[in-house]
Amino acid sequence: AKDERARSNFESLAPCYRKHFIGWVGTAKRQETRRKRVAEAVRLLRENRRLGIE
Repeated sequence: AKDERARSNFESLAPCYRKHFIGWVGTAKRQETRRKRVAEAVRLLRENRRLGIE
């Protein structure tokens, strides 16, 4: 991973929260949407925040 802080925070999440991030990115139909979601997920994880919470 390019962002070690985001990776570390992702790995410390409970499995259900990891699945939430993965599912959110994976359900994007367009590649552009997927890229935006990946960027947003990395930003949230870097800040140690969960998706849709906080």
